[in-house]
Amino acid sequence: MKKITVVLLIIVLVLALSVGVFAFQNEPDGFRGLKWGDPPTEDMEFVYGGDISKNYMRPDDKMSVGKAVLEFIVYAFVDVDGELMFYSADLLFVNEGSFDILKAVCKERFGPPAFEESEELDWVDKVSGKVVSEAGIELSYDFVDDAGLLRLYHVNLFTVWSDLNEKEKAKSDESDW
Repeated sequence: MKKITVVLLIIVLVLALSVGVFAFQNEPDGFRGLKWGDPPTEDMEFVYGGDISKNYMRPDDKMSVGKAVLEFIVYAFVDVDGELMFYSADLLFVNEGSFDILKAVCKERFGPPAFEESEELDWVDKVSGKVVSEAGIELSYDFVDDAGLLRLYHVNLFTVWSDLNEKEKAKSDESDW
């Protein structure tokens, strides 16, 4: 009888602890039909980039989310062994009204943020410092510049981009020695 009680207790503890391991509500698997890891589509135009990443825009993109007006949307692709992979969408906006709308839309869609201050919100699940979400969402606003950014990104591909970017910076700095 004690063995059954111990086993049941272990199962209950495992289930209770694993609740925090699941991704936040409605975790995105991409943005506007583009899945994380996809290559650029034919309707995209190259805007800027280097060896590590390339950035594209869609000329016919809808420049709003709900009633929040966007200035532009940039789709970022990291070059992994010669293959471009979608890792981030940056939605840029101006004015506090758009920030307030995007904050409400994101909270409704993704639930409460993991981090929130007056001008910054962040949705990415972490357990003991380890990221458990596939995707992350950052919403920030600069009250002085009256401009903000909503970034949706794939955590692992963003890390690949960041690591490659750091290596590239270190390489260029070596030439100064």
